[in-house]
Amino acid sequence: IIGKDSTGIVAVGLTNKSLKNTTIRAWDYYASDIVNIIYIDTISKYKFKDLKVGLGTQLLYEDIDGGDTPVIYGLKASVGYGNAKLALSYNKSNSDQLVNPWGGSPLYTTSIFSANGFRPDVSAYKVSGVYKIPALKTTISMSYADYGKSSLDNVQDDATERDIVVKYKPTKKVMVKLFNANRTSEFNGLDGADKTQNHTRVVFSYKF
Repeated sequence: IIGKDSTGIVAVGLTNKSLKNTTIRAWDYYASDIVNIIYIDTISKYKFKDLKVGLGTQLLYEDIDGGDTPVIYGLKASVGYGNAKLALSYNKSNSDQLVNPWGGSPLYTTSIFSANGFRPDVSAYKVSGVYKIPALKTTISMSYADYGKSSLDNVQDDATERDIVVKYKPTKKVMVKLFNANRTSEFNGLDGADKTQNHTRVVFSYKF
């Protein structure tokens, strides 16, 4: 917040594994006289023969000095079988705009270029899938997210993103990744503007 002074910043984290198959995590990021951010999530994992099931919940609460209290909650379910995994995620925000001073995006519906679930009055959905091909040492990942229309001014259309990632790892030291992301802004079409972004990237890495 411009012009605000603070006596300091405190960050505290907690992890609890006392419940069977479930991990509970909580963080509090506090900047005195500016903002207090509380994040809590749960991760539950189950196995039924060859079927792996995951369930997740999350809550992000922010108390901004001056009165706004943004709240975002999320749900995630995943199913894995063999070399394939499918996940469905959901985030819902209230009418206050969340401020993200420390960066990062824990939201289940975050994509490569989009963290649009942070916007006010949003119902965001994301479906994602991963398939590993061991014989080709390749992993294919695909996802599609629809972030709906927020309550920001001049919103024209749903914000969306579709991502495709192909990872090839022939050795422990070598990796090649091919990305393609197609992203549409909720301001697409404003004054006739085309805000669609189509991004392709190739990354090569080698570990010494």
